[in-house]
Amino acid sequence: MNELAYKYFEIEKNIKLNLLDFDEKYERAKFFYESGYYLQAKDIFIQLALKRPLDKDYWYCLASSFFQLKNYEQSKKAFEMTIFLDSENALAHLFLAECLISLNEKEKAFEILEKAESKIFDEILLNKIKILKNQNF
Repeated sequence: MNELAYKYFEIEKNIKLNLLDFDEKYERAKFFYESGYYLQAKDIFIQLALKRPLDKDYWYCLASSFFQLKNYEQSKKAFEMTIFLDSENALAHLFLAECLISLNEKEKAFEILEKAESKIFDEILLNKIKILKNQNF
């Protein structure tokens, strides 16, 4: 095998290994999150989001981890990034509104709930929005 072909082969092999590394880290982070180890999940989701900043799923999972840790300021920022990357993500809108309520930014929370309401077709989530509105506005 000539030197150029060998280098190409090595590059391809490293790309595949890096992709596996992302998949493995993502699965590990999801496992931590689902097991209630939000701090460990958050740390891995931060790494993933920094390495692939345009991946909306990494940002959503990071925001959810911060939310579970009751770090509403960081959760708010990560949900805002999620919405920037995926403006149709109704759950991100709903959880962003909950962060804003927790941070006592109620006017902005109301606006976000209005947006979420227009994107959600699930009856349970619509009821959650109504409850949040009734409790806070």
